[in-house]
Amino acid sequence: METLTGDKHVYKIMLLCLVSIVLLAPTPQEPPFPTIPVQLPKLSDLDGIQHVVPSPEAAATVIFFVTIDCPIANRYVPEMRRIAMEFGKREVAFLLAYVDPYLDREEVVEHRKDFDISIPGVYDDKHLIVKALGATITPQAAIIGSDGVLKYRGRIDDTYVEHGRPREKPTRQDLRIALDEVLSGNPVTVPVTKSIGCDIPVIDR
Repeated sequence: METLTGDKHVYKIMLLCLVSIVLLAPTPQEPPFPTIPVQLPKLSDLDGIQHVVPSPEAAATVIFFVTIDCPIANRYVPEMRRIAMEFGKREVAFLLAYVDPYLDREEVVEHRKDFDISIPGVYDDKHLIVKALGATITPQAAIIGSDGVLKYRGRIDDTYVEHGRPREKPTRQDLRIALDEVLSGNPVTVPVTKSIGCDIPVIDR
């Protein structure tokens, strides 16, 4: 009986240690927000047209990070399209960055056809854009000012505040608000927001 009691005591101590390790383990943190102008090479889109980021002819450049199989990203396509149409009239340039390094080019082309996407798309299979801007989730949006400095990184709006429980309507349209502030020459009041969606695949090859 004494041995059994001792074993139970040791087991409880081990269990408490394991729980403490889990609770004290660092949680994933948002990547640092770049404070210097973004350095990106010319990007060739899926139609072979080259793009400079930020666009020298635009007041701001928006990059949407997506994958073809993320349900939340796909549900946001109509809103991405609306934002691109509305703010395109205000000299904002838009790019769609496909960030799954394991996709075939044909799959991306098919996705664009299926969802009627006209926003220029680039295949970021080496994560040049992902690393430069600190993207982690799809869908996620980034605004780069005409000075090349990142102004905003985060969600498109707050329709999703957690997985599986979307609001009927967003209460804050973060990307639109940030774009309005950038175009007005004002600092973005909330430059970083938490995106809900799918993790960007890690390159392991």
